[in-house]
Amino acid sequence: MKKLIFSLLTILTAQVVLAQVNIKGTVKDLRGRILVGANIVVKGSYDGGLSDSTGKFSFKTYEKGAQVLVATNMGNKTVEMPITIADQEIVIDFQLKEEVSELKAVVVTAGSFEAGDKKKAATVLSSLDVYTTGGANADITAVVKTLPGAQQVGEQEGLFVRGGAGYEAKQFIDGTLVNNPFAASVPDIASRGRFTPALFKGTIFSTGGYSALYGQALSSALIMESIDIPDRSEATVSLSTVFLGAGLQKVAKDKKSSWGGNYGYTNLAPYFAIVKQTPDYFRMPQFHSGDFNFRMRTRKGGMIKYYSMFGGSDLGLRRANIDNNNLKNAFGLYNLNWYNNLSLRENLGNGWKLNLGMGFSTDINKVEQQIQDQQNQKITTGMPWIDSSNFNANTLSNLAQIKAVFDKRLSGISVLRMGGEYMYFYNRNKYNNLTANLPDHFKAVFAEADLYITNELAAKVGVRGEHSSILGKANIAPRLSLAYKTGENAQMSFAYGEFYQKPENNFLYGNTSLGYTKATHYILNYIKNTALQTFRVEAFYKKYNDLVKTVPTLNNNGEGDANGVELFWRDKKSIPGLDYWISYSYLDTKRDFLQYPTQLAPTFAANHTASLVVKRFFTKMNTGFNFTYSFATGRPYYNFQPSGSQYVIADQGRTPNYHNVGFSFNYLTSIGKAYAVLVGSVTNVFNNKQVFGYNYSNDGSRKVAINPPAPQFFFVGLFLSWGVDRRQDAINNNL
Repeated sequence: MKKLIFSLLTILTAQVVLAQVNIKGTVKDLRGRILVGANIVVKGSYDGGLSDSTGKFSFKTYEKGAQVLVATNMGNKTVEMPITIADQEIVIDFQLKEEVSELKAVVVTAGSFEAGDKKKAATVLSSLDVYTTGGANADITAVVKTLPGAQQVGEQEGLFVRGGAGYEAKQFIDGTLVNNPFAASVPDIASRGRFTPALFKGTIFSTGGYSALYGQALSSALIMESIDIPDRSEATVSLSTVFLGAGLQKVAKDKKSSWGGNYGYTNLAPYFAIVKQTPDYFRMPQFHSGDFNFRMRTRKGGMIKYYSMFGGSDLGLRRANIDNNNLKNAFGLYNLNWYNNLSLRENLGNGWKLNLGMGFSTDINKVEQQIQDQQNQKITTGMPWIDSSNFNANTLSNLAQIKAVFDKRLSGISVLRMGGEYMYFYNRNKYNNLTANLPDHFKAVFAEADLYITNELAAKVGVRGEHSSILGKANIAPRLSLAYKTGENAQMSFAYGEFYQKPENNFLYGNTSLGYTKATHYILNYIKNTALQTFRVEAFYKKYNDLVKTVPTLNNNGEGDANGVELFWRDKKSIPGLDYWISYSYLDTKRDFLQYPTQLAPTFAANHTASLVVKRFFTKMNTGFNFTYSFATGRPYYNFQPSGSQYVIADQGRTPNYHNVGFSFNYLTSIGKAYAVLVGSVTNVFNNKQVFGYNYSNDGSRKVAINPPAPQFFFVGLFLSWGVDRRQDAINNNL
């Protein structure tokens, strides 16, 4: 009996073994790389196995007939393969396609410094960085100047980027153009930006090669996105040596809407009484500013945001007349600015999203320029080169705009964007008794695709078309960017694009038959970053065509180019508690434009610029100390004198090298129930002499250096808040 049972078991075991079929093979990705730990199973059964360190797998199954073999691996797309299982061994090889994800995918970075929460790996600056940069006095533009590509120009407002003039860099808020981002211009004095950094949750400083969604910026775009609904309600009061302010932000109980506003008043008379200024101010600068905001979530999870800002300024100053020491130039300015922005972000379903932006702004300037005697009375000398400075100028600049962008999610995380915008510009200039109007219906359409081919390779392909009624001309601008991941936290990017811009209004008043100016950008960069460190190197070449020349007549015969290399390093890791960044830019640029007789380095471009920003917060003292050192080699200057129908260079040279050390501190405390931050700041700590250029007399026999109104600027302010502890933000940002 025992022998019989043993024989039966042996037969049954043999039959079972014979019934099993071996399935084996390899698992690799599309590039032939081994995939370890991939799971291969017969669908609907428990039979399966894992790929080993060589990518091979092997397992046995009892299943027979038509089956489906499933291969899965984290980070790759699942593959199902139909097979027929008989009695023979099956050998099968799998190739899995990589699953593109937002966490792992490469990001196009050529030409752009991004700050905010969208892509934390690419973050360079936050709003709090702007507040705590030494000597910047919470001016967004001043902090951007510490990044590679931006020039240290102190005699006029604007961002001067990679050999571009200040008017060739534009600013955008929630997708729409800001027509007058800086306070009204004063001769030889740079104005501050109008907007507070606390308004924005994300900022992109593009030094070139920017998206097809934006246009009319020949060199650079500063793209800012306003905050959504705050976390909680807050009241604020600001007290300082130069201004007073108060604000209120109210958040609904359901956190689905909020509204708020701020008001500020600045009067520089007390400050100027202590810190003497070079100009003689006969009307002390006064500024009024106010803003209102409303934000609301939609039923589909979108967002409606409205922001309105009002600004008014009044000032008057005298300087010595450069042609006659017994005379004075008296300049008076009144400015009124009103800015409005309404935006909608909404989900439309089926992978579609809408970003709609509308805006209206108006800017009014009233300028009175006089030649005065020693008794400050207006006079006429009979000399045209002096008397031409007796004038009244009133300007009106209006912009109404609407822009719609539709996003369509493609496969994976790839996105297609398309849309258009319409802008109506109306500019009026009244000079003495002459009035000129410049209405322009400006239209643009654009399309752009973010294509994520793999987690290591991505492309941004776009095109933009524009038409201006005042020029009567259209343009087509292609854009292309590529990014390739070279290793962990490291990648290379390339960007190419064509960019067009209308000539400035002061040229169009003289000749509306001018065409667009054009720049072609080529950018190559390498970036390696982690949460606490960023290293970036970038090379660029930019070709200018159709620049405006003013002699012998207004025309588009100007040209030029710019090339250079830039470095950036930010480190919050190496030295505990210390946050610093270093930037360096080399620029080689020449232009033949305006009255230039040939291609020359423009007066706003230095060959070498560098910045060192250092921040350290001491928790035991509740105090942060911030230092900024900025350096630039001397910029060229020229005295052009007419010679027949052209101009010749009567004098030229370079200004002294620029040095500026800025310092600020922020002390965190509480006063009663209020959270308090005490801030102190000073620019040009070591009182270096700064020369931004020279003004020449009419005959060129005399030149006067352009210097800041005062060598240093001092600021002390107390900021109080109820409801939101801003102190913790400062601590977290600096640890």
